[in-house]
Amino acid sequence: MENIINIHEYFNFYTFMRIICLVLTMTCCFWLNSRAEEAIAVDSCARFEILGEFLCDLGNISDDTGHVSSSFWLKSAGNKPLIIISSSTSCPCTQVFYDQDIIPPGDSVEIRMVYDIQSHHGDFLQSVLLKMNTLPDDYVWFHLKGCVVEGIRKE
Repeated sequence: MENIINIHEYFNFYTFMRIICLVLTMTCCFWLNSRAEEAIAVDSCARFEILGEFLCDLGNISDDTGHVSSSFWLKSAGNKPLIIISSSTSCPCTQVFYDQDIIPPGDSVEIRMVYDIQSHHGDFLQSVLLKMNTLPDDYVWFHLKGCVVEGIRKE
């Protein structure tokens, strides 16, 4: 009699296994759905593309130059407008300029970086950080580097 399975135990085990399978199936469906929503969110957001370089090496610069500058280009590469939310610089002697905060899809904007080299000598690396409405990265860095050397003075 020990080998005979009680019909009530069989149905309880069978019901229990069905519930486990149902819970696992629902969990997988919810997980896949959330991943699909993330993919849709990333596909429908703003994206950017750097046209050219993100680092400009100016080499040696005479200390009597005053200001040096370089331009970088940023393209709105997604299907939503690219919005520059904020900008910051690594030093008060560096400024950043751009014409528009909202860049329509397919358009580009010039990011101009100006560095005041007066009273600075030696190597420098100045940076600009732009915070934007993009995923997965919501920021981009641009850098200006060089070396300020003593200039030739006229007597």
